[in-house]
Amino acid sequence: MDQTPDERPSRGRDGSSALLLGHSQQGASLFGQRHGGVGDYLRFVCQTLVCAIGLVDHVVRFGHLVAAVLLGTLAFAALPAYRLELPAPPGHEPGFVDAPHPGLVLSKFSRFKNKILNPKIWLSSPHMGDNELRYVQEAFATNWIAPLGPHVDGFEKDLATCCGVDHAAALSSGTAALHLALILVGVKAGDEVLCQSMTFSASANPIVYQGAAPVFVDSERQTWNLDPETLQAAIEDRMALRGSKPAAVIAVHLYGMPAQMNRIQQTCQHYKIPLIEDAASALGSRYRNQACGSLADLSILSFNGNKIITTSGGGALLSNHEDWIRQARFLATQARDAAPHYQHSQIGYNYRMSNVLAGIGRGQMEVLDARVQARRAHYAFYRERLGSLPGIGWQEEASDSYSNRWLTTITLDPALSGGITREDLRLALERDNIESRPLWKPMHLQPVFAEAPFYGAGVAEELFEQGLCLPSGSNLTQGDLERVVRIIQSLF
Repeated sequence: MDQTPDERPSRGRDGSSALLLGHSQQGASLFGQRHGGVGDYLRFVCQTLVCAIGLVDHVVRFGHLVAAVLLGTLAFAALPAYRLELPAPPGHEPGFVDAPHPGLVLSKFSRFKNKILNPKIWLSSPHMGDNELRYVQEAFATNWIAPLGPHVDGFEKDLATCCGVDHAAALSSGTAALHLALILVGVKAGDEVLCQSMTFSASANPIVYQGAAPVFVDSERQTWNLDPETLQAAIEDRMALRGSKPAAVIAVHLYGMPAQMNRIQQTCQHYKIPLIEDAASALGSRYRNQACGSLADLSILSFNGNKIITTSGGGALLSNHEDWIRQARFLATQARDAAPHYQHSQIGYNYRMSNVLAGIGRGQMEVLDARVQARRAHYAFYRERLGSLPGIGWQEEASDSYSNRWLTTITLDPALSGGITREDLRLALERDNIESRPLWKPMHLQPVFAEAPFYGAGVAEELFEQGLCLPSGSNLTQGDLERVVRIIQSLF
């Protein structure tokens, strides 16, 4: 039995009777359904688009926004569904397939238009300089592609000089650097390591790699970093409970802001506990005129894609102890013994940085100062334009500290902002194609660490609930910054 065009089921790409884009076969429209050739359909869509443009023009000219929205909604609901007639050989019935509803076409056009008019603003995207490519091309030209080579050596020297330490090992990530640091200070299965709770999980994960247990410590309110008083209380309590002291302390410079390192150092020295400095995001920051990355027995850096400088992916371990850095390099290259054959007396890791990525790092080091200045200028701009809004707070820089302002971060107290929340800000920015992020969710609130001990008074939780990271990349334009500020101000 032959079927009419309206009765014949259409077939999607998977052969089902569903329409290509999920619209009703019967044409869920006030005007029913049309059918015709591709040319007819394209003319129909163009006519619809012209009407839409006319509607927008009317709004612009006369400001009848509400009426235009109502008319536009009714008009698109009334548009008929459309079925395309497919060519058929002579003597055969033509086939039909459901075309995208013109309203859907216009919707997709609108989303495309928004991406053009409101291009993506990223939280912190890579920012290359002029010489990174030259170093990479040099690595290719000399065939130094493997993990090791002259760029690795040069990058390590650049980092050591920048941070004012004697030795550095370029590695595959900041996480790898932290893992090796824990190994070097002797952390083993069954030990406890005290770690800042308000941080990224990479600060805590390597503790578990070693079979040790993390104990999380709250933040203080000024810099949002490890609270020295709570740290001391945690050490004494763990010693009383276990009869042994923690194996190490990890202090983090959150978002590039130096922690209160003097008091933290004094506490660790008093109890003779190794201190590891997580300076993953703090390259270029200083504490009491001393570079972050030089403030502990062992310090780590990260060069992930969103950091203030990047090697695409990478990290470094820094120390004034030559033996430690020599051992780190040994462990990072699979712990291969000095023998003509492959011999291993210890467990090793594939943690070394490649010569190609180190070349990127050398180029990035040449622009580090400029990147720091740009991000600090972004912070100053946000502070000037948003500082008077009710309920907004800031990560304050202490008088003895200099932050690279890797990310500009704010808090928003709904009790003071008229009920506006951090999430209101984030979603408003997202609607305008702008990336922002809540502050780190504290480690003691993470499901994976639900059983870990925590010492604190809820500062980290409050920061997470109220905190937001604003776009801070050194490659943001003035127009980008104005757009971010305009969206935030529009909520107040």
